[in-house]
Amino acid sequence: MTPNDYLLKKNYLDAYPEQIQTLVFGSSHAFRGINPQYFSDKTFNAGYPSQSLKYDYKIFERYKQQLTALKTVVIPISYFSFVYDLEHSLEAWRTKNYVIYYGFQNTASCKYYSELLSNSFKINITRLTSYYIGGKSNISSDSAGYGRLDVTKNTDLERTGKEAAERHTVKDQAFVKDNCFYVQSIIEDCQQRGVQVILLTLPAWKTYRALLDPQQLKAMENNAEKMSATYKNCIYLNLLDDPDFIKEDFHSADHLNDVGAKKLSLKLNEIINQHNEQR
Repeated sequence: MTPNDYLLKKNYLDAYPEQIQTLVFGSSHAFRGINPQYFSDKTFNAGYPSQSLKYDYKIFERYKQQLTALKTVVIPISYFSFVYDLEHSLEAWRTKNYVIYYGFQNTASCKYYSELLSNSFKINITRLTSYYIGGKSNISSDSAGYGRLDVTKNTDLERTGKEAAERHTVKDQAFVKDNCFYVQSIIEDCQQRGVQVILLTLPAWKTYRALLDPQQLKAMENNAEKMSATYKNCIYLNLLDDPDFIKEDFHSADHLNDVGAKKLSLKLNEIINQHNEQR
């Protein structure tokens, strides 16, 4: 077992749940885009690349009783969130990280219970050689869970916009009901505890936004807006086309870089502080 982001975050949640005041979930959009360093309250980013709403829910369920200082939960809602399921995606191999390191049960395949079986031989050899011989760490997040993206390594925003929009556009509606359940369950539990929930659609560059399917996008927004209207402890912030975010804030068309993450985190912190003052 080599050190990795899943083990690092799981160990933190095991050790310090009572210290966390703002808890951030989500996929790589949040993992790379929300930096706890810029929050007034003690904040932890529990997001991972390709994390689906089901695992936001599972992690929350695992630790909710121990999150005694919790005041705010941030649930990122991306264009694909309600139609996406990790086990049925190109990133299904990541399922093993939740099974192995968090101990979540999974009946889809026995391979998810093994690092070796869940990856190809070539990938396993590359990872082991990189760590044990090359001394390169598999950890990409800091101690507060944020995955930094270097501002000097921007990718082609035209290409990444097209690729990401195509990858995230899904016609199958099979997972919408379950994903809505996961979000609503977190909101309802938080409501009983007096915890604010922020549903957040993060900024994206225009080369990504322009290629999104209008029907899928509208359905995503409608689901989030409905939840915000239904629950008094929930608000929806749709910053997808926020003009404050410029080209230099992006690593790829749908991921902020370190500069953009700072800008977003400061904006989100201000909103959280305003809410706390009104409580």
